[in-house]
Amino acid sequence: RRNRVYKFLITREIARYLDRRTFVTVSFREAIIYIIFLVLITLITLGSTPLDMFYFSQAMETLYTKQEFEGDYGATKTFYEINTKSEVWKYQMSILHNLYHDFWYSKPDPYENPETTQENYFENKLIGMPQIRQVRVGNGTCEMQDSFKDNYKLCYGPYSSINEATDDFGSSEEWKYKSAENSSTASIEGILTNYNGGGYVALLQNIDTKSEQTILKLRNGKWIDRSTRAMFIEFTIYNGNINLFCTFKIIFEFPPCGGVIPSHWNYVQKFI
Repeated sequence: RRNRVYKFLITREIARYLDRRTFVTVSFREAIIYIIFLVLITLITLGSTPLDMFYFSQAMETLYTKQEFEGDYGATKTFYEINTKSEVWKYQMSILHNLYHDFWYSKPDPYENPETTQENYFENKLIGMPQIRQVRVGNGTCEMQDSFKDNYKLCYGPYSSINEATDDFGSSEEWKYKSAENSSTASIEGILTNYNGGGYVALLQNIDTKSEQTILKLRNGKWIDRSTRAMFIEFTIYNGNINLFCTFKIIFEFPPCGGVIPSHWNYVQKFI
């Protein structure tokens, strides 16, 4: 019995130095094991994502990351081509109509009230209210040579839990810090780093005209400034035809060197 165990543990490289029959047997056994491994990996990879979930995810990605909008200087941009703060605001204004009620052809649907119905692609319902959240760092959170300190009155370092700002920077609710517990937000993994839950939260409304007013209020009030290190747009979509939810997170990171790094992730799941 022990010899059988030893024979099973023999690899093809070891069998090369034994008789030819053993070498052929071991090679055939390893080929069978490799084929079984490939079959299992294929089943796990393809079987874990039903087609409905895949196409739902792709539809949402197309709607929110691949549609064009007018960027700076009249240039046509898509989501992953955003590189300035002004284009971040323009992108938000452009996707508002994708979040809310669609009109059938040139007229509203006579059977639904656009002020109480939020749809996109005519089939997907917006669950709850979308929210915009940002995390900030405090002034003086960067290291600088002593000879340059007199030339820089403001200095904002990279994001970290230690550098994160929690002070209010305005009188409205959107300018007041909320903890992760109070805002019901979780940490998010970005390209540059991981960002804690909490921050400065702005809730959008249930119709696009009111949400547009909220975004204009934030933009005109300079809600995003040099202290901002990341901004997140979070919302959930439900499709009743296939009984699936899609949680969508749009991420804009603002590194200390300047510019914008856009990214996103969406998670499709059947919760019911």
